[in-house]
Amino acid sequence: PMGFGAPSPLARVAKETVTKPQIKPKAKMKNLFWNRIVLPQEDLEANDTIWRQVAVTAKKAGGLMQGLDEEQLIGMFAKKSKKKKGTGKTGSPSGKKKKVRKQKVKALDGKTGQKVGIMLSQLPGIDGTKRCIETMDKSFDEDRLLKLKSILPDKESMKAIQRKEEENTKRKGEPLDWDKPELLFIMMNKIPQLKNRIDVWLFSLQFDARLLLLMRQFDQFVAACEEIRK
Repeated sequence: PMGFGAPSPLARVAKETVTKPQIKPKAKMKNLFWNRIVLPQEDLEANDTIWRQVAVTAKKAGGLMQGLDEEQLIGMFAKKSKKKKGTGKTGSPSGKKKKVRKQKVKALDGKTGQKVGIMLSQLPGIDGTKRCIETMDKSFDEDRLLKLKSILPDKESMKAIQRKEEENTKRKGEPLDWDKPELLFIMMNKIPQLKNRIDVWLFSLQFDARLLLLMRQFDQFVAACEEIRK
């Protein structure tokens, strides 16, 4: 099939004719991924194609690159060369010591942590989410509010976080550097009446749509009663 290594039927029938000299640029250029289509020479001569016009124009100009800014083309399409970093005495680039990245502390189980992490990426950060909950920000739409409601902290998750904190206190360790899902749960757990607040918030967002639905149902009921009286 075409595109998997086999030449196209057009390429098999056509006799390849080199119409342009090979140009070797000063720098290595980026690859262009395209399928080559070779037209027979008689088609090039008989039909006024764009490629024939290019060939005639290039011939009149004295070469394909005549009238083109070669340096500009190289600057736009040349491959960027990777700079090799020198190795110092410590064995790391430029002699600097490699910083060991401190791992974030996790307490939630993998499934819960992953779910909260995905939802958190669709929320305005931990501080932004807290501010929206406290002020019932109108920019927080129903869709995001429903997603937030689906990841409210449960008792088991908060117990797991508390156990980690108690273990750290016994060891007299440094303050725990929590991962983002745990930080979100800790923040939400501190907001009083969180579930009730979100339910009221949702009701206020859905009120107009629900009222419109009830009005339609009421109109239908009234119309049905009038038909029965007739």
